[in-house]
Amino acid sequence: ELEPLDKWILSRLHRLINFATEELEKYRFNLFTRELMNFVWHELADDYIEMIKHRLYGDNEESKLKAKVALHELLYNIILLLAPLAPHITEELYQEMFKDKVGAKSLHLLGWPAYEEDRIDEEAETLGKLASEIIGAMRKYKNSHGLALNAKLKHVAIYALDSYDMLKALETDIAGTMNIEKLEIIRGEPDLEERIIEIKPNFKSVGPKYGRLVPKITAYLKENARKVAKALKENGKVEFEAEEQKIELGKEDIVIRKAVFSEGEEVETVVVGDAVILFF
Repeated sequence: ELEPLDKWILSRLHRLINFATEELEKYRFNLFTRELMNFVWHELADDYIEMIKHRLYGDNEESKLKAKVALHELLYNIILLLAPLAPHITEELYQEMFKDKVGAKSLHLLGWPAYEEDRIDEEAETLGKLASEIIGAMRKYKNSHGLALNAKLKHVAIYALDSYDMLKALETDIAGTMNIEKLEIIRGEPDLEERIIEIKPNFKSVGPKYGRLVPKITAYLKENARKVAKALKENGKVEFEAEEQKIELGKEDIVIRKAVFSEGEEVETVVVGDAVILFF
């Protein structure tokens, strides 16, 4: 019994075989080539292989074997599909990897890959699509923070309602693929609080206008951060006095930096469908 992501990629493979067969019978080589490239480059290389590396190099021998079985079927069928387009390299791969087991003298003496309708698994494809989206969002997070794709994430929580059960089924794969030390899959919505963590004058605009009063303005903004933010949101400006002089500051005069907190810890959030990912 293969694991869910193995079933997903093999289901996608058989959809490709069906599409390729229909398109080649109509001599539409361009459409066949486009779909084959998209499958190999994105679904197989970008997604599936990245998702099973932790299994191939892990200690769970049963899971490792299942991944190898799926890879064997994938590669064998892909070189058959690719053979009309790249006959020489596919023949080389066949001779090196499959000839001893298959027995045929040449790849080009073998039949076209057979489409098996019973290999199509809608549930597995839904699961695979979700895994790709969640892991894709986490990869973007790492990239935006200058982290290597194999860098460890200490703590990640995923809150979800409709997709909770699917995410629980993917928990090991998500944690393994993204190298997450502590991954929580939680049914429900996160309790998030947005806080102002820094507020200060825009010295380029405030300095020339108010000169020696800038320290007083800075202190007022820090002491009244929530009040100031509310006034800016509602009125587009804030008014107060400093040393009996009226101060009026617009949005362009104030720098506000906010952060999101969950259970007292600062987090970054990413939304994927109904799932909310929290990076601690």
